[in-house]
Amino acid sequence: MISGALDSSLWPPRMVVLLTLLTVLAFGCGDDEAGTGGTGGAGTAGTGGSGAGGTGGPGATPAPIFAISGQLFTPATGEFIAWLKLVPELRPDLELPPEEFFAPGGSGTWVARGDGTLYFLEGDSGVIERFRADDDLTIESEGRLSFLNFGVDRAGSHELFFLTDTKAYFLDRFLGQIIVWNPSTFEIESSFLLEGLERDGLRINIAGLQLRDDQLIVVARYSRPSDGDFEPLVVAAFIDTVTDEVTYAEDTRCGNAGGVSLTPEGDLYLASFVNSSSRFFLGQSGDPPVEPCAIRIRAGETDFDSDYFLDIGELAGTELAWGPLQGGSGRGYFVIYDPEVVPIPDDLDGVSDQDLTNTPAWVLYSAVLGDEEATLARVSGLDPSGGIVLNSVYSPRNGEPRVLLSQFAADFSSTTLVDVTDPESVEVFLAEAPGIFTRVQQAR
Repeated sequence: MISGALDSSLWPPRMVVLLTLLTVLAFGCGDDEAGTGGTGGAGTAGTGGSGAGGTGGPGATPAPIFAISGQLFTPATGEFIAWLKLVPELRPDLELPPEEFFAPGGSGTWVARGDGTLYFLEGDSGVIERFRADDDLTIESEGRLSFLNFGVDRAGSHELFFLTDTKAYFLDRFLGQIIVWNPSTFEIESSFLLEGLERDGLRINIAGLQLRDDQLIVVARYSRPSDGDFEPLVVAAFIDTVTDEVTYAEDTRCGNAGGVSLTPEGDLYLASFVNSSSRFFLGQSGDPPVEPCAIRIRAGETDFDSDYFLDIGELAGTELAWGPLQGGSGRGYFVIYDPEVVPIPDDLDGVSDQDLTNTPAWVLYSAVLGDEEATLARVSGLDPSGGIVLNSVYSPRNGEPRVLLSQFAADFSSTTLVDVTDPESVEVFLAEAPGIFTRVQQAR
């Protein structure tokens, strides 16, 4: 067992429950068609949505169905309610009235495979439920699969990865466990632990995940239980998705890293998170101090690239910077504090890393990964925001993947998705979706 994988001390208190729910959605990981997951609560079968999406005449290709999902935040209780809405088309001004949502109960994450099936991942019960999207934009349950016999009986941040029609992974971040199951038969086949991620005396957090060809890369970051300081250590597990064999590699040049960005060539970039920059700026990043940084794993390799180390502070001209997040066409996004928007106090006594992180003075920059210094440029058309920036990748069945940036209201009541695939042409993809953690997937 990997103990303490859900290390809440790594995040500002007001964001702990939010970031526990993050999956590969957060920090720009993954392809939605590959399948990702998150935490969830108890759910029941039902139907939801409205509208029509006819299938046409005999032999006609079924009309596309799109799945929009998210989490509604309840301030009074601090709880989240997962919701799903099926729609026949996507457009920026799409209306999403909450009374039309399908809400199975509790928090959770929806995963669409693109073949008409959707999975609801219940993190606190160790159960996933499969649904079928119907032509009338409703869903019906096709069964439930429990992982309780494998110790998955508590809230955690879990993930689904669909590898083939007959093989899928369920990753239990808390136990550091991979459960192999068959999506066709809905049966569990085997399991194995990622024991090579454990380090004596350190608290582990499984932070980054990426499917790359026939390989799932799981990245872990570490902190010291005694004081919560980050450890300059990153360990990656390379899982052969055909044989389930695992190899490991580690890097001690960078700490608190797990945000992943994948280039079209297959190079994987790992970024330290925003609180690395704010703590380093305040002199609160431990001894030795862990600075904001990025490292790389080259395509086809199972080790870190010793020739690449990106000092984010040096790149940005300020220690209050982090990244890269996933961008399009080999680009990454960097989030940099602009003191002209909100000046930094001369007296930093009493200023916490949470204060800096939550100040709406962070702006988005873009750069070509591997050539960051020469190509770093500010992205126009976006207002400054807090330092915690979330993005995801929407992968239509016909068309290029789109990188979507989530801009959510301060009270978490709504989210706007902005298409930042091309930093020269930023545009709203979906305006005013209720709640947060909004995802767009093609259900059919």
